[in-house]
Amino acid sequence: MQALEQLKIHTRHLHETLDANVSKNDVTSEFGYKRFLKMHASILPTLEPWLMEQPAFHTLPEAASRLRASCVQADLALMEPSGSNDSFVDLGSGDFFFLKNNASVVGVSYVLEGSRLGGVYLSKKIKKLRPDLPTSFLEHGQGKTYWKTFKSWVEALDMTAHDIREAIISAQDVFLVYLSAIEQDRSRHVQ
Repeated sequence: MQALEQLKIHTRHLHETLDANVSKNDVTSEFGYKRFLKMHASILPTLEPWLMEQPAFHTLPEAASRLRASCVQADLALMEPSGSNDSFVDLGSGDFFFLKNNASVVGVSYVLEGSRLGGVYLSKKIKKLRPDLPTSFLEHGQGKTYWKTFKSWVEALDMTAHDIREAIISAQDVFLVYLSAIEQDRSRHVQ
């Protein structure tokens, strides 16, 4: 069974759990959309620089142009021009223990590229219901063939069964970091 199929199978439950947790805040409301953006802003600034340090990431076509941390920060700046004390959780470097090797690059990239696909759907929904909200993060890469070239890249890699397991574990861990960030943020707002 190929790496992409294995990644999809072994992350499906976590992906569905993350989607369900994100949807607890209506992303078409200003509050819900800010929480969504801040969730990404608490994670991407750690994941993306790590990816840029990995030689394997640079074999992915248009690797550097796939990064979106600056877009999420720009959208947040438009929504909060004077800044806000209501930051999302501050994740420590220990939360990212799974960033370790070439297989991790595949797993992390799989989640981030899948997130971009979800962004297309959310962008359309938000543009229809809340055209006043900034969507450069969600629209980043529209018109590009990032998912197609990502799939071709993964399929061309010479991944052993061990590499595929490592990629799966890293992808699962990215989902778990997102879920942990949501839970920590939710706990903070309940108190």
